[in-house]
Amino acid sequence: MKIFFTYQGKDKNKFFLEFEVAHGTNVGEVLLKKECKEIISKINHSFKIGVDGEILDGKFNPKPEQYRLKEGERIEIYRDLTQDPKDRRINKL
Repeated sequence: MKIFFTYQGKDKNKFFLEFEVAHGTNVGEVLLKKECKEIISKINHSFKIGVDGEILDGKFNPKPEQYRLKEGERIEIYRDLTQDPKDRRINKL
């Protein structure tokens, strides 16, 4: 099945990869792929892992090693926000 991996870092570092994986593959297994490991090793800030906009934190959603991917899902790496989106919208007005 086809799944995707994406990371939009600072300084225009953008990555969008496509993988063909077996059914039942979990997020942790994809993160161990050479291409993903290279990208993650270059990240010099704290980050979180998610799938299609949902953070895999082990609290409300499973941890990456427990989440079994489905066809077409996108693994995402999120960096911490540098400012509060609400404050940013208020300041733009």
